[in-house]
Amino acid sequence: MFKFLKKNNDVKTAHELSGIVIKYSTERENDLELVVGKAGSLMVREDTFFIYSSVDTVFSTKLDDIKISFLMSGDGAIISGPDLTHGGVYRSVIVHFTYYRK
Repeated sequence: MFKFLKKNNDVKTAHELSGIVIKYSTERENDLELVVGKAGSLMVREDTFFIYSSVDTVFSTKLDDIKISFLMSGDGAIISGPDLTHGGVYRSVIVHFTYYRK
């Protein structure tokens, strides 16, 4: 019923996270948690959210499709959406911040 409020909130959160430096990013496959990138950052450009690592783009999705939830520890976030970098496959990537303060 109030789905539009949730989307708006995730887009706002994405803009707030833009520029945050991350230690590493992981993804769960079956029972394993795999490191998919190290030493990177989060960035919003135009209408797309990116997760960069020191080597390449780990994940990118349109802001309209993004879902963000913070880890209970507050040291990271789970970012989900159709990944434009990998052909539109829906992925959930966990990013771990180097330092984050609201």
